[in-house]
Amino acid sequence: MVGLKEDRKVLLVITLLIGVITLGTIGYIFLLRVPFIDALYMTVITISTVGYTEVGEMTPTAQLFSIIIIFLGLGTVGYGVTSAFGIFFEGTFREKWRKNKMKTMIDELKDHYILCGAGETGQSVIQYFLKSKVPFVVIEQREDRYEELEKRGIPAIF
Repeated sequence: MVGLKEDRKVLLVITLLIGVITLGTIGYIFLLRVPFIDALYMTVITISTVGYTEVGEMTPTAQLFSIIIIFLGLGTVGYGVTSAFGIFFEGTFREKWRKNKMKTMIDELKDHYILCGAGETGQSVIQYFLKSKVPFVVIEQREDRYEELEKRGIPAIF
């Protein structure tokens, strides 16, 4: 399925971020002996590297914990940003643009043929339709064939 890998990356980044926030919040509750909201606030300002005033007395253990949370948070955010750029600029963005273009092309078809399947016979019909400039759309149930049609710019529905 197209986009499944990207969906997993997004889910991973969200899970990691929630994990870092949870770890930080619980850690600050125990290390600084502060209420939940103060610990959450402390975690967020630590991860974001904003650097407002701490809500409790920073012991050496709490400082070391903050350093770990900073690295975990920056690592997670860095991975998230890198993944986002990869998703948008290495394929998904182009893929979505191509799919929208294909959808528009199919939506604008009038008095066209609907070809069911792009197997061996279907390929011959496609070649005939292309050569004759006959408007058509292919409905294909095999993903590999559908993707090939899409790459060739042939209107297709999976």
